[in-house]
Amino acid sequence: MKATHILETVLYCEDLAAAKYFYANLLGLELFRETEHYLGFRLPRSLLLIFNPQVSRRKDLPRPPHGTESNTHIAFSATQKEIQQWRAHLKGHNIRIEESREGTSLYVRDPAGNLVEFNQPTDWGIEWNSTEERFE
Repeated sequence: MKATHILETVLYCEDLAAAKYFYANLLGLELFRETEHYLGFRLPRSLLLIFNPQVSRRKDLPRPPHGTESNTHIAFSATQKEIQQWRAHLKGHNIRIEESREGTSLYVRDPAGNLVEFNQPTDWGIEWNSTEERFE
């Protein structure tokens, strides 16, 4: 198995308004989603998400808690078939699997406790455009 590229990177900031200004206005990133607990920025071939760590710690969200048991979070892009292959591969190496409630993505912890995810770009409503080599 070999991870092919990073789907999303998550950073944490309690002041989402300040983060929005910095990433959208100062760095020129495209804001595509804004909620009470995170901001989503679209980049070529990847996403940058800024989570409010206070909200991301809640256990009632559909994903495992982010930002409390680990230093950070990373997600690798994978098809549903590849996610099943990753599941088998990682279980074969005695890695504990943390599932999403929807069962569409796969989570594990690295040796440092970081949350590592395998997810489909379509879960974010984006498709890979291989002609232009970017997410849409």
